[in-house]
Amino acid sequence: MKTTVALLVGGVHAAQPSFEEWQSQYGINSADEEMKAAYQSNVELVDMFNAENSGATFAVNQYSGMTFADFQSKILTYRPRNVSSFPRLEVSTELASSVDWVQQGVVTPVKDQGQCGSCWTFSTNGAIESIYKQQTGHSVNLAEQQLVDCTYPSEDGCNGGWDEDAIDYFSKHSVCTTSSYSYRARYGSCHTGSCSPAGVALSGYSHVSASESALTSALQSSVVSVYVEATNRFSNYGSGVLNDSSNHGYINHAVLAVGYASNYFKIKNSWSTGWGEHGYIRISRNAGWTHGAFAVVAHSPVVPRVSSAGPSPSPSPSPSPSPSPWGRRRRRRTPPPSPYYYYYYSNKKSGSMDEIEDDIEDEIEADVVV
Repeated sequence: MKTTVALLVGGVHAAQPSFEEWQSQYGINSADEEMKAAYQSNVELVDMFNAENSGATFAVNQYSGMTFADFQSKILTYRPRNVSSFPRLEVSTELASSVDWVQQGVVTPVKDQGQCGSCWTFSTNGAIESIYKQQTGHSVNLAEQQLVDCTYPSEDGCNGGWDEDAIDYFSKHSVCTTSSYSYRARYGSCHTGSCSPAGVALSGYSHVSASESALTSALQSSVVSVYVEATNRFSNYGSGVLNDSSNHGYINHAVLAVGYASNYFKIKNSWSTGWGEHGYIRISRNAGWTHGAFAVVAHSPVVPRVSSAGPSPSPSPSPSPSPSPWGRRRRRRTPPPSPYYYYYYSNKKSGSMDEIEDDIEDEIEADVVV
């Protein structure tokens, strides 16, 4: 995807695309007045942020057709937890002036979580992929969909989860490759028995103390999974170093810290390369915020412990006996936000409820790009 970035030319920021141009740019072929109104409100917000000339620029993106309330409920689903008893990394006092694991070639490409609150799977896998490449020199692409499907009920797929539990799951089960377990941005049945193992093993994780100095220290050794409060200023980011507007302490989004410089932390997001600086954001460092900019150290960051040889694939769990498929309740996959709806017409298809629903969802996805 390509995002129109608001450029500062002679003190005037370039205009954001019209609603119709935005639809075409992101392949939105179904919309209503509610979406149009949300988009116009987001354009006004972006223009207001750009008028501040804060050193960062702001721009519309693939989520600009949603109100921030809808965006929070569908995408920002990370939930904090108590981690006081978990193991922690030691803090080093010898720090480089800057670190960038992207420039060192160990950070894997930016991915897109789509209309699914699965940021925790991308933060987890991004850390594992990068540390594995750092250790072995080989790239691996791990399946976020495996975590969405297979960790329920301890995690809740598109409705949020925890990096720590994802790492615990991978410590006990084979890690699948994305090519054999493709991402669908919604909950589905677990089928690890048919996937290809990535050959990655984990032996747990360590936490980083909740401070900017500790995060900086941890970044000397590897990338670090972190958590932020993705405000509307964060979500509309375009480029530059983004400073916060107030102290924040509530986290709602899992991302990956990949480096730092004197005045910023560099963060890899999972909202496609069309967002921010080709999928990355630079947030202010040492700016005096209690929990760091956008609460980046309000919760203890996480570093997975990675080795090269993983366990054999675990078979997919057998389905529990159930009554007639037409009389049972399925765990619904999380639907995209309004105005997209799932539907089915059982009189036109044959097969089990699962098969029919999967077929129809595929048909809808072929017609509606969200």
